[in-house]
Amino acid sequence: MGKPGGRGQPVSDWSADIWNWSPDQGRWTPDHGLPSRCVYLTLATPAAPHPDNYDYWRHTVFYDFAADAPAPEQRRTFEARAAGLVGPQCSLFWYQSQRLGGHRDTLHCRRDDHDDLTLGLVLRGRRRHRLDDGTLLTAGPGDLFLYDPRQPCRINWSDHTGIHLTLPRAPLTPLFATDGLHLPALLARLKRAPISGFLASHLARLAAEGARLPPAHRALLLEQTRSLAVAALAAAFGIPAEDSEPEAAYLRARQLILQHLDDPALGPDTLARALGCSRATLYRLFARHQDTVAGCLREARLHRAHQLLTSAPGHLGVAELAARCGFFDSSSFSRLFRRRYGVRPSDLRPGGRSQ
Repeated sequence: MGKPGGRGQPVSDWSADIWNWSPDQGRWTPDHGLPSRCVYLTLATPAAPHPDNYDYWRHTVFYDFAADAPAPEQRRTFEARAAGLVGPQCSLFWYQSQRLGGHRDTLHCRRDDHDDLTLGLVLRGRRRHRLDDGTLLTAGPGDLFLYDPRQPCRINWSDHTGIHLTLPRAPLTPLFATDGLHLPALLARLKRAPISGFLASHLARLAAEGARLPPAHRALLLEQTRSLAVAALAAAFGIPAEDSEPEAAYLRARQLILQHLDDPALGPDTLARALGCSRATLYRLFARHQDTVAGCLREARLHRAHQLLTSAPGHLGVAELAARCGFFDSSSFSRLFRRRYGVRPSDLRPGGRSQ
């Protein structure tokens, strides 16, 4: 996770024309809306103990949750940090924090306009979620959890690390049409859905590496996290398999691309055969996500090449590294790379522009 500037000095990467809210304005509310494109944000309490740390965190970070007043010791020693991605359709935050708790009562649920649903993963510590009817939902490391701000509840965390995705409710409404949103039953079904294991692994990887990704890839992964979460929720609600297959096939196609970037034969025909579908079906799968097979393959190869050029041992040449990513025409690779990153591939090797 990227290191923030400290309490009252969050790190953000957008201008007012992208999003007219920023952390120095105080707590976000739905009235502020969402950014026009994916943005990156980090927040943290100071490294040194401060008596206002806990109050800063509960008044700045928790927009749909009334955190408890701190105990005296907690007020003096509380530490927490978070980073996340916020886009037009969803937000994703990973965080680590000392213990805390809070609630939403019926008045909060009636008064506040929080029309979303949160799906998260516990990475360390324990989460206790007691519903208004007394039902207790517990989650430990590796467990998924759900949070609905429309339902009164009390939540207590131990010292913890976690990640969660917040989705707008409206696109999920068709899922709720049959039997409503009953959290215990939905959570039990979600944990049984085979795709949920992929979702949990994906969230854990994002929490570990999300801060190191370039902006374009953060936006891509935020969208794919949203798609994967929706597919998992659809499976939990018992949506027929044939309706969820396109989403799974698209994710599988992207996985195959990442696994075989060095294969010069990798293309629509190869992917279609591996997926057992026609090229036309493959093109439609990508078009559903405003993507193309060629564009996805090119971007994945360029991203891998950028990683290798900045990290591989100095004795390896540009042509050899490019070939590992499926680029065998040096002039074509150099042109594409410069168009994408604004520098020549050789500029990123030892010696840089002197080469």
